[in-house]
Amino acid sequence: MKKNKPIFGGLIETHVQPVKAANIVNRSLPGWSFDSNYDFSDLGKIWILWHPSVKVSVISKSLQMITYRVKLPLVATEIIVSIVYASNCTVERHLLWNEIETTACAPFTSASPWLILGDFNEITSSLEHSNGYGFSTTRGMRDFNECIQRSSLSDLPFRGNSMTWSNRHVSKKLDRIMVNDYSLLAFPDSLGIFGEPGISDHSPCCVFTDQLRPKQKRPFKFFAHLNNHPDFAEIIKGCWSGLNFEGSRQLVISKKLKELKNIIRTFSNGNFSNLELRVAEAFDNLISCQQVSLNSPSLAAAAAEEEAHRK
Repeated sequence: MKKNKPIFGGLIETHVQPVKAANIVNRSLPGWSFDSNYDFSDLGKIWILWHPSVKVSVISKSLQMITYRVKLPLVATEIIVSIVYASNCTVERHLLWNEIETTACAPFTSASPWLILGDFNEITSSLEHSNGYGFSTTRGMRDFNECIQRSSLSDLPFRGNSMTWSNRHVSKKLDRIMVNDYSLLAFPDSLGIFGEPGISDHSPCCVFTDQLRPKQKRPFKFFAHLNNHPDFAEIIKGCWSGLNFEGSRQLVISKKLKELKNIIRTFSNGNFSNLELRVAEAFDNLISCQQVSLNSPSLAAAAAEEEAHRK
C-alpha cells in the first residue's frame, strides 16, 4: 500500500472477525471506505477498500466474488471491477464459473470496461505449474478455460512473477488479472504487476490504468522506536532551541524541521546500526529466495526461503 499508493482494491482471505474489521481499516487507512462479504463468510473472505476520491457502488456479492461499479478520479469511464477468491472445493468453483459467465452477459458489463482479478484457485495449462512437464489437463482446468472463453475474457498484459503461489515445493499461477475487450479499448496502456509474496504465500497484484505514472514525493518519516531512546528527546529539544533563522514564524518552523532531518538520520544510524537498511536487505533476500522457489521449487530452495522468512 505504501509503495504503490493504490486508491481502490481488494484483500482476500483476511481471517478477520467482523467486529474487528472496521477498526483495522480505520487505523490502517484513515478516511477510506470499506465493504466485505461477511454476509456469506464469517471470516471475511473478501474486503473492498477505496480512497475518498473514488466513487463505488455495489452490484453483486457472493461467497467467492464481489462486483462493483467504480468511478476513478480524472477518469471519465466507469469501470466494473470484480474481486475473486475461489474456493478450494471443485463443486463450489463451478458456482463461481457460472457467476462469472452470468456477470459477463449482464447489461451493466456487456458494454462496459470489466476488470476481474484475484485468486481463482485453478490454472489454465500445464505451463502454469512448476511440475508441468508431462502434466495432463484436468477437468477443472478445462472448465476454467471454457468459463474464460464464454465470458470473452483475456489476461491483462503483466510484468513480474508468472507463478503467483508457492508452498515451497510446488508453484502455480493461481492469481490473475483478466479484462474484457471494452477494458482494453478504454485503457490500452493498462498493465498488471505481480509482486513478491513477502509474508504471504500469494503474490500481490496491482493494476495501473496508465503505465506512465508520475513520481511521487516521499514525506520524511522516522521510526517511532527512536522516541524510546533516553537521549532522543533532549537532542531534538536542544537542536530546536539552538537553530536560529530569520523570517516569519511559519518559515522559521519550516527551516527548523528541514534541518532536523539530517540530525534524526544521523542519530538513527549511530544508535540503531542502520536498522532500516538491514530490514530492507533482509526483505530483499527473502524476495530473491521466493523467486527461486516460485520458478524452481526444491528442498534447498524451500530451506533457504524459510530461513530468509525467519530472519
